[in-house]
Amino acid sequence: MLDGHSFSEEQLEALPRTARRVEVVVLTAKTMLVPRELFAEEEAAEIMRLNGMEPMPEETILRAGEPQGEAVALMAVDRESIERLRAAAKGRSLRWNTPLLYAPEDGASLLWMRREENLVYMKCWSDRLLLAEVLVVPTAEDLLFFVTEFLREADFLPKRIRIEGPGAQQDGRLLREYFKQVIVCE
Repeated sequence: MLDGHSFSEEQLEALPRTARRVEVVVLTAKTMLVPRELFAEEEAAEIMRLNGMEPMPEETILRAGEPQGEAVALMAVDRESIERLRAAAKGRSLRWNTPLLYAPEDGASLLWMRREENLVYMKCWSDRLLLAEVLVVPTAEDLLFFVTEFLREADFLPKRIRIEGPGAQQDGRLLREYFKQVIVCE
């Protein structure tokens, strides 16, 4: 976690020694997706600013996504934390990732969520991607509010709602009181 949380030096030392490349999943609310065909590296800071995620002076912008993927993820993260990770990698390449890049095999009529502490990564598909968002959601009740408001505003009722991650059971119990097809995966 890079939003007010840190990792210990012991965790950094635990990076795999034999791997030539290490994947780092960055969890931050300052994450957005940009369609690959519209993305230009030199415009990353401006794109984030226009989306209300302007990086602070102590932050840097990381880019994640497969070269052939449909979207690029931009994340504003603490520069010092990234420098510590790069130093701990000792020459190995680091590959950045985010749960917001998740794409299900069958995304037809699906609302997908992944809880990571107080962050919820949310994507919604109908015949195309309707929403990709990271929300600060401290409680299951807050999540229920965001989900019901989004679905009401979008005038969309997904066939399935899937929630993953630590704490998904509690969120799933509450969501099942209001929606039929809630699938919980921890």
